[in-house]
Amino acid sequence: MNKQSVRAFAFGLLAASLALLVYQEAAGANSTSLSKSAMIQKLEKEHYVVLTAKEAIQQKQEKEQLQQKLNRFTAKNDQNGSPKKEKTRQKNSYTLRIESGMSSSEVGRLLEKAGVIEDSEKFNTYLTDNGYAEKLQVGEHTVHPSMSMKEMAVVLTTK
Repeated sequence: MNKQSVRAFAFGLLAASLALLVYQEAAGANSTSLSKSAMIQKLEKEHYVVLTAKEAIQQKQEKEQLQQKLNRFTAKNDQNGSPKKEKTRQKNSYTLRIESGMSSSEVGRLLEKAGVIEDSEKFNTYLTDNGYAEKLQVGEHTVHPSMSMKEMAVVLTTK
């Protein structure tokens, strides 16, 4: 190795270091923190549902009330019914798996196909008109044909 090749190698290291420094400075200037509304918009683009604490508490309370109502209904039928009715009710319950990116119309079609609802378009219109369509939660949800549209909507939008 001669003097000239050592100088060229040193100059290359210096140029690479300077380029890295300039890149880091530029990247640091672009990484500003997002505002609250920008964060919400970004999450909603990724099909997440953003709820305020008050909305989340309200949904949980609605879900608990509906669960209590379902439990009372089930208990009342158990007292009045026979074992055959229990088996029928078990068959009629349906566990729906909502995947990321599924639309409310797809959910409606699955429920109609399973025999839980009669009209998927009517159900989709209800979800859209009442603001539930954008709040569907990914995961497994158990619904029953005896549930009202509101009850199903609350179950499908609550984890």
